[in-house]
Amino acid sequence: MIEKLTLSNKNKILIIGNYGDGNIGDEAILEVLIKKLNDKGIENIYIPSRTPQVLSRIHNGKYKALSIVQLPFIFFRINTIIVGGGGIFSSYTGFFIYFSTLFTTISFFLNKQIYFYSIGFSKSTPFLLKHLSKLAFYFSNGVYLRDLESYRNVKNLGIKSSKLNLVKD
Repeated sequence: MIEKLTLSNKNKILIIGNYGDGNIGDEAILEVLIKKLNDKGIENIYIPSRTPQVLSRIHNGKYKALSIVQLPFIFFRINTIIVGGGGIFSSYTGFFIYFSTLFTTISFFLNKQIYFYSIGFSKSTPFLLKHLSKLAFYFSNGVYLRDLESYRNVKNLGIKSSKLNLVKD
């Protein structure tokens, strides 16, 4: 998936997800993402977490773990946002995904590249989150979904097929 993104070593990337909380699947996705970005020569990677010290112990590679409160201070230095991966759009998601989805939509108007990476999108996604994510997906540069069910659920929101990609989780 990373190979399809228009990225260079000039990109300053913010990766948003549930990282540093010990979910093995989410942490595995992040580990691969960091490695692939570093392999492309991208070292300006910022990852906010509720537990940045745990994040730093879990992952190798060149990136900066941030506390959530540092996020506003880094925002104007980044030019690319990657949201994901994992099953972050479902009835089980917390408040932060609502903020992240709104945040990415606003970022479009500030000329930032926005990608949703290896995400799951369940039918159980709450009504408000479905509509916020529809807006964010519309303004994004690409939505990379981890399974066929997620692909269908996002397509049913009315997002053009040209924005949607099915990738391995």
